[in-house]
Amino acid sequence: MEIPRVGHGITSPVSPCEDMIKNLSLEAIQLCDREGNKSQDSGIAEMEELPVPQNIKINNITCDSFKISWDMDSKAKERITHYFIDLNKKENKNSNKFKHKDVPTKLVAKAVPLPMTVRGHWFLSPRTEYTVAVQTASKQSDGDYAVSEWSEIIEFCTADYSTVHLTQLLEKAEVIAGRMLKFSVFYRNQHKEYFDHAREAQENKMLPSVKDNSGSHGSPISGKLEGIFFSCNTEFNTGKPPQDSPYGRYRFEINAEALFNPKTNLYFGDFYCMYTAYHYVILVLAPGARQVMSSASSGCPHWTSLTTAS
Repeated sequence: MEIPRVGHGITSPVSPCEDMIKNLSLEAIQLCDREGNKSQDSGIAEMEELPVPQNIKINNITCDSFKISWDMDSKAKERITHYFIDLNKKENKNSNKFKHKDVPTKLVAKAVPLPMTVRGHWFLSPRTEYTVAVQTASKQSDGDYAVSEWSEIIEFCTADYSTVHLTQLLEKAEVIAGRMLKFSVFYRNQHKEYFDHAREAQENKMLPSVKDNSGSHGSPISGKLEGIFFSCNTEFNTGKPPQDSPYGRYRFEINAEALFNPKTNLYFGDFYCMYTAYHYVILVLAPGARQVMSSASSGCPHWTSLTTAS
């Protein structure tokens, strides 16, 4: 893969980037994070004859890839040697703080037939909104580039983890699982106000709520599945749940057999690291088709958190 010869940098239609070039193998694509002004670049010259990409289309979107295509004036198409793609993560104040930095990314690709697949888990996060703009370029004999104007800016959102990605997470969870311990109860910790509200306003029931966005950013259950969250962590020395919980001082416990028995359907939901010595597994427990539930709240799915030491 060739590294484009540039002067001070490549301009961006959205935001400036850091002054560096990353030569990463991605088929015909490489990353270029640069900063600069096109009119001042010694390595990039403006050429009006090069067509500006029009009517940009994004499709076949996954959690870490997408296909991009556009329309162009065919007059100068044979002169185009490269495409410059400006990819930026949209501003999101609630983004997962454990994920990689929100840095703008320049993709330099050889001019290949469209649609072109852009793939890379190191610069694409699942379930994340991005903006993209495209520029056509022609490499000159001296190594410099003539470029078109930037196209319009298009927005799109990446998808959740696919079944393939979830299977990979499940396999990682099985590998990292250490010593297995029996547990006898599921428990739920909350503040006093939560349980008071359940008694007084919810007929002494804990009602389902939507799974929050904690855990892996691409987990398909986050922000979608309704249920009640329980933990089943067990201490090695006592065989009982830990005394402390970050969710509150008050605890509700239920015998494990009441939620997890031969009639229960069990689904893998997520596996993630909190950047400590522990990893977390999220499992979804749902009643079987023939199982009769005693109350309305107990008929909903439950997700439970298992903790494993790395």
